[in-house]
Amino acid sequence: MRHANRAPVPELMQKQYFEQLTWLRGIAAFFVIVSHTMRSAEVVYGPGDVGSRFLPMNLLDLGTFGVCLFLVLSGCTLYLSNASRVNSLGDVGRFYVKRILRIWPAFAVSLVFYIAFIEAFAAFYTGNKEYWIAHFLTPYTTADVLRYLLLVFDYTGPKNVFNGAYWSLPIEFRYYLLMPLVLLLMRRKLVGIGASLLTIGLLYFVFLNPGLIVMNRYEFFQLGFTFFGGVVIAALFDQVRWRMRFSLGFILFLGCVALASAIRLDYIVLPREMFFFSDKTNCYGLIAIVATALALYVKPIAVKSWITDCIYKYGVISYSTYLFHLLFAGIAVLLVMQFHIYGNYSKLLFIFTIIFVGSYFAATISYRLFEVPFIALGRKYGYTGPKVFATTATSVRSPS
Repeated sequence: MRHANRAPVPELMQKQYFEQLTWLRGIAAFFVIVSHTMRSAEVVYGPGDVGSRFLPMNLLDLGTFGVCLFLVLSGCTLYLSNASRVNSLGDVGRFYVKRILRIWPAFAVSLVFYIAFIEAFAAFYTGNKEYWIAHFLTPYTTADVLRYLLLVFDYTGPKNVFNGAYWSLPIEFRYYLLMPLVLLLMRRKLVGIGASLLTIGLLYFVFLNPGLIVMNRYEFFQLGFTFFGGVVIAALFDQVRWRMRFSLGFILFLGCVALASAIRLDYIVLPREMFFFSDKTNCYGLIAIVATALALYVKPIAVKSWITDCIYKYGVISYSTYLFHLLFAGIAVLLVMQFHIYGNYSKLLFIFTIIFVGSYFAATISYRLFEVPFIALGRKYGYTGPKVFATTATSVRSPS
């Protein structure tokens, strides 16, 4: 959107393209919810119960692919919204202030809710403590709370405490720490793209040689190619004038989803001796880069509908959806055991409804009460130069 007091924005960088990336963010959030629904429903909680299976949802059980989508989207949108505004060390400081205010306050509030919920879960949960949902029973200390608040727990451990989906937060935050250097180098486009590719290579080299840096989890090194891959496709965006029709882009995106699903279900068996391509997560990341590029390089549709409006809204609140959806997974499982909501489809539908509806309303409230005020505060103390996009990237939503 153009404003009278701003420099004209090129057609290829108008907000309509960013809306499509927000749609994609909403779709990725849906994949995460489906994945955690399946994890919650696939086990037996009592006599007469069965593990739930439903093919359409099984095909969309793409939580890890959703992680990769979010990382690519974050790198892409952060570049598009900050490339022209990081030109000095002062701008770097303002970039960090905005990022911290964007992700930390809502995260800290959600952590308080999970700490309170853990007590209720421990009192009422009667299922097998080996089940995935029983991670709420993992013991923790005050020091662990501090490690999580400081976003260093992927380095120090322990993992999967409070909320198993938290693992992606410190990973993305470290990408934020590296991002300003790339943005400064992007003043010379090829140098900046080269720096992104070099960063990808160095991070993956450490992943292949974990003895170089000892950490509790190594996804930060493995998934660097997704975040900085998003930076690269965004950096190339204003150099390429060609755009495809929305219908074609949509069909190709469905092909990306189908390919990711086929890989997850082993309909496509990855070769064992092809280095990078032998790992499913790596393949999901490459597909996510392609899917994000498709969303970026299509012509915008002229007519919006209630469907696109709903997907856009879901994308806007997707960070809080990520933060709170596992809370409702735990609530759903407690209700399943309390009221014996057993069986295949009934249990699956019940758990999905509780997670989807509960997290939607909780995320809407969290977005309005915690995200919006701190986004505004970040803008107040952030950049003073021209802005291309009215909305910046939200943090990664991911499964455990």
